[in-house]
Amino acid sequence: MGSVRRTARKRARFLKRAGLVLAAAWVWQLTPAAAQTPGTCAYTQRNDVPATMRDGTVLRSNVLTPNEAGSYPIVLMRLPYNKDVAQTYVYASPGFYASHCYIVVIQDVRGQYKSDGFFYTFRNEATDGYDTIEWAAGLSKSNGKVGMYGFSYPGATQWLPATLRPPHLTTIIPAMTSSDYHDGWTYEGGALDQSFAEDWPLSTIANSAVRRYPDGAALDAEMNQAITDEFPLWYWYRPLDKFPPLHPEDPRVAPYFFDWLKHPNNDAYWQRWSIRRRYQDVTVPVLNFDGWYDIFINGALENFNGMRAKGGSDLARNATQLVVGPWLHLP
Repeated sequence: MGSVRRTARKRARFLKRAGLVLAAAWVWQLTPAAAQTPGTCAYTQRNDVPATMRDGTVLRSNVLTPNEAGSYPIVLMRLPYNKDVAQTYVYASPGFYASHCYIVVIQDVRGQYKSDGFFYTFRNEATDGYDTIEWAAGLSKSNGKVGMYGFSYPGATQWLPATLRPPHLTTIIPAMTSSDYHDGWTYEGGALDQSFAEDWPLSTIANSAVRRYPDGAALDAEMNQAITDEFPLWYWYRPLDKFPPLHPEDPRVAPYFFDWLKHPNNDAYWQRWSIRRRYQDVTVPVLNFDGWYDIFINGALENFNGMRAKGGSDLARNATQLVVGPWLHLP
């Protein structure tokens, strides 16, 4: 049994590294680092670097820059799950990419962790992403070419700004994300995915956002307790539009959850963020990653086929790729 476990761990490490190398090679092919050999760069890290969005809101990033003279492509991740973690439970550390001679930018999205503003799912990701891409392209030592990566919600933070065609965006590498945030994300076949719709805010995006409030510690603790009690208690709670752990009376907490309930159909509320309607607006090639057992596998397949058929440039149509393996949502 021990040898089986060791083999499984080795296989998991191999698959993870293979995915990382493939992703790095994809960006390297499109945006070569000037006058450098991969894997040779020392780097400097600056934390909480501010960038001002078009409406004046300040978002903050960790920025890792190679020390050697020259110009370098940017690898960017935008996420609501803490830039200091940077999804390293799936990807290599930002320092790994910086050591391979990239400028690395990891940003907390609006209203999360160190960034200002109010977090509302999907609402600001297109324009904030566009503004961040263009800001990152102007960083010291940048060669002006930006590639993005990240999985799950950070897949949305790539797709949505890509539909606006930022001039300095070169490629995106969205993993385990959807083609539509109504169908296959919040609703399945017209029915609310109740478990996901309740778990996701309680365990991540709502509890992290409320921590900045004067009563945030108490709200956070309450949500953590709700997750513990969820199956025996809260999964059975009705009506959903009065769901106590997400405080329907307090618009600071999770107003998007209650808006999801108000829009059971795939109407204009959802269509403004739908990716499947906008493949023709995406002009950069896309490297799609997903797992056969992931909750978003149908969206990944649709995104690949949609870009191949309808992408907004010859490069986007011909160079878009798909990697699928025997993975769940968390490899």
